Amino acid sequence: MSQVFNTNYGSLCLSFAGGFCDAVTFVMVTEMFSVHVTGNFIEFSGSLILGADNEAWSKLLVFPVFVIAVMIGGAMLAVGTKPFKVLITEAVILAFCALLSFLGWFYHYQTPRQNYLLALCIVFAMGLQNAFGKVFSKNLYGATTVMTGNVAQLSLDLVHCLFLKPGDSEHLKSLKQNLITVSGFLSGALAGTLGAKIFGIGAVVVPSVMLFGFSLTGMVNASKARSGNEMQVMPDGV
Repeated sequence: MSQVFNTNYGSLCLSFAGGFCDAVTFVMVTEMFSVHVTGNFIEFSGSLILGADNEAWSKLLVFPVFVIAVMIGGAMLAVGTKPFKVLITEAVILAFCALLSFLGWFYHYQTPRQNYLLALCIVFAMGLQNAFGKVFSKNLYGATTVMTGNVAQLSLDLVHCLFLKPGDSEHLKSLKQNLITVSGFLSGALAGTLGAKIFGIGAVVVPSVMLFGFSLTGMVNASKARSGNEMQVMPDGV
């Protein structure tokens, strides 16, 4: 990877952003998932049993938006776009959503349709983050959006560290790494729920600022590394 960043902070920041955005759209747009996009299929299937309305059908649009975003993010990286520019694009989209939400609140013009369209923009932003995470998975401690695999690995490491191989350095290291991503996502989800209750979709300004800070710091570090002819990922310190 041609950028330099701290793996601890990168995994924590991205997983926090994922949990935060998922919680905001879930609260503000009738249980729409912006990160766990396949969860919308379950919501839709349940609605079919109960009698699907237009709102239920609209959730299906999340999937193609997400897929298109991942494809665009992957294409950007494939043609040589600097990795952090993908995350900056994500941050800009989230900032744009927050701005429109705050403007709607200020001018007393907030409708379910407006929230739905903003939520789709957030889905697109999360698709870009997924593309980044997939391409540079070795530079992170695991998925920063869907936590199922991380929680499973955390559980396996926990049983090894407590019962099977107490003190085993490899499992202890893996345990610490997965704790970073899982705790980041959980704290993001809690903060996103609270933020959505107070500020609505405008709360996504929080992960936007975090992503800007993370990306700009990484780009500065990369510039320093190039000037010193040293291109590497910083030690994770775990």
